[in-house]
Amino acid sequence: MKKIFVITVICLLFGLTGCRQNEMTSIYNNEKKIAEVSNSFGYNDFQQEIDNNILSISYERLNGMDTVWLYEANEDMDLDITYQFIVSKGKAKLVHILPDNTNQIIVEKNKDTAATEETSTIFLKKGTNRIKIVAADNADLKMEISIPAGAYEKMGM
Repeated sequence: MKKIFVITVICLLFGLTGCRQNEMTSIYNNEKKIAEVSNSFGYNDFQQEIDNNILSISYERLNGMDTVWLYEANEDMDLDITYQFIVSKGKAKLVHILPDNTNQIIVEKNKDTAATEETSTIFLKKGTNRIKIVAADNADLKMEISIPAGAYEKMGM
C-alpha cells in the first residue's frame, strides 16, 4: 500500500511538471497571453549584461515570455533598433506590444535561421510600449540589442 502511494505521488509530480511545460509552450502563439503585463517563463540558465546601452542576454532551454524593454512614448513615433538574435535550439521571437495590446513581431527565428545583425524600425504609439522575448521548444538563444530610448528590464526574475 505504501509503495503504491509513493508511486502515485511521483506520477502526479511528473504530471504537474509536464503541464507547466505545456503551459509555457502554449504561450508562443497566444497573442492575448503575450500582451499581458506579466511574464511567464521557465529556463535552465540565464545571463544578462547592459553595457553602453547594449543589452546582451542568453537563455538556455527557455519556454514562455520575458519582458526586455519598456518605453512610455509621449507621442506616436518611429524608433530604429539594432539587434543580433541567434537561436541555436527551439524557436524564439521578439514581439513589440503596443499600448492597445496589439502584438507586432520584430523578428522570429529557429535553430535553422542564420544569425545576422539587423536594424528594424518599430512604430511606437503614445503610451506604454514593450518588447518581449517569447520562446518555445526549450530554446537556446543569444541576443544583443541596442535601443536608443526607453529602459531595459531586469530579466529572468
